[in-house]
Amino acid sequence: MEAKEQSEQKNQKTFIIVAMSTAILLVSPVITLLVLGYFLDKFFHTAPLFLLLGVSIGFISGVMNVFKLLRVTQKVKKQKAKTQLRIK
Repeated sequence: MEAKEQSEQKNQKTFIIVAMSTAILLVSPVITLLVLGYFLDKFFHTAPLFLLLGVSIGFISGVMNVFKLLRVTQKVKKQKAKTQLRIK
């Protein structure tokens, strides 16, 4: 009974870590490039050009980062499943 509860708690912690990592990986490039675009627009006097470009590139970059994280997470799950099958 305790082993099952510990396994469930470990799965919950893993889920929380992956969810928080996903949020950070998605939002951080958008904010960084948004700020960079804002200052470039101010410097070059090009109203929303670099701002919109920064947000677009940041969003694409964030989505790519999330896909990479999910791919790695799936590989880890498959490896764990294989090792559990070998143990049994």
